[in-house]
Amino acid sequence: MKRLFTILLFIQISLFVAAQEPETITTNGFPTRMISFVPQYAFMNGLRLDYDFQLTKNNWIQLAPTFYAGRENMDINNFENITGIGLHAYHRYHPGEGFGKVPVYLSFGPVYQYFHLKHNEWEMNSTKLRNTYIHRIGLDVIIGVFSPAINDIVFDVYTGIGLRHAFQTTDATKAQNFNDSFVDFGYSGSIFILGLRIGIPLN
Repeated sequence: MKRLFTILLFIQISLFVAAQEPETITTNGFPTRMISFVPQYAFMNGLRLDYDFQLTKNNWIQLAPTFYAGRENMDINNFENITGIGLHAYHRYHPGEGFGKVPVYLSFGPVYQYFHLKHNEWEMNSTKLRNTYIHRIGLDVIIGVFSPAINDIVFDVYTGIGLRHAFQTTDATKAQNFNDSFVDFGYSGSIFILGLRIGIPLN
């Protein structure tokens, strides 16, 4: 896993350096900045809003802060409520004539997530409210397709793979790992990524 992280990080640094070459941004009427909503995070008590901005014709930066708040949802985990934050920071590469001309792109970058889970623990014929804190780091590699739509709305359908590693602390007597599947908050390992972004150009 460490070797894969190193290889992917090296690729990201190489493309980022390439993006710093003095290349003129050619928009041809296409946006150079965009804000997007990622609806599937709502199923995990999350709200993710992405801000994309163009570096060159072929290279973009995508920053995706995420906020988590709410009660147990869809039986993903056995907890009372959750709060948390996260950040995805991607470098996105559009081949050929770039965004607006070629719909396919490749993006990759690091991920950080923090979760505070409150959950009940049975102890001495009663339940006590416990706290579990999870810090999770990762790296994603994504392939996506942009599709402009009516009224200047942009749809982005993407898929890919990611790696996650979670660090957990808790005041519970018997710790819960919250890692029953790859969508759980405490999961460590490889994950499958599939999603939709709905974007609004800012220029």
